[in-house]
Amino acid sequence: MNAYPLIDAEYARLKDAALAALRPCGAFVRADRGGALFVSDAPRHGVAAVPSLEALFTLRWDGNLLFLSPRLPDVPEALRGLYLQLLKAAPAVRDRALREALAECLRLHRAEDARFLEHIFEGGI
Repeated sequence: MNAYPLIDAEYARLKDAALAALRPCGAFVRADRGGALFVSDAPRHGVAAVPSLEALFTLRWDGNLLFLSPRLPDVPEALRGLYLQLLKAAPAVRDRALREALAECLRLHRAEDARFLEHIFEGGI
């Protein structure tokens, strides 16, 4: 099983940015169980906009919650959902998901996507 330290570093970088922007107002930042990376109760604390996060995240406001999804400009479009799952997953789950996705890319002759996933195996990203 691979540890994928660079995925961990990317997750930490994104979480640190979210915390730095939202914690001063008293809001929490937690991993989202749904389609976003993080969720926050920032709207309950009077936060109506977070310009410092807009370069890193797509922000979705839903009632008293703010959902933050990373923009991921360096990740191929077809792999963004998988990459978001990898950011949120435990190492053992990451390893299996990554291997399955790589096998699928190779089977479907998606060479660019396969190269991206192989780069993750080699410690890149």
